[in-house]
Amino acid sequence: MGGVQVDRGAALLSAVDLSGPADVVILLKRTGVMLGGWMRHDVPQDVISVMAATMIGSIATLAEALGGQSPSSIEIEAGEHRLHVSRSDPQSVIVLVAPVSVSGRALREESERLAHALSRIPEDRTRGESTVATRT
Repeated sequence: MGGVQVDRGAALLSAVDLSGPADVVILLKRTGVMLGGWMRHDVPQDVISVMAATMIGSIATLAEALGGQSPSSIEIEAGEHRLHVSRSDPQSVIVLVAPVSVSGRALREESERLAHALSRIPEDRTRGESTVATRT
């Protein structure tokens, strides 16, 4: 039963560093479906996943309209938060949200660490459901 998507969601949860730099760690399909996630505080998961997917699509479209390629990573400072998005594989992305005091470098390193943990999960099994955890 549980497929690769459940495995990837579970792998993400087991790889999250609870004392790490990010307040939000999610794994999204490029379509916006959340495969797994962890949030330090209780936040609306559907809003985070849908708006992150919208942001990613908007930036990719903008880059392509300017004659470039869709970026493999995105870093944004938005008020009190820093967001980092990077491809986990061709069909999914890791989204990290942290206080602006956390450096972009720290988020890039955390994203690379998580992507490495996820790379150990085979990609050819059946689809499953998302796995989400919140710690307050």
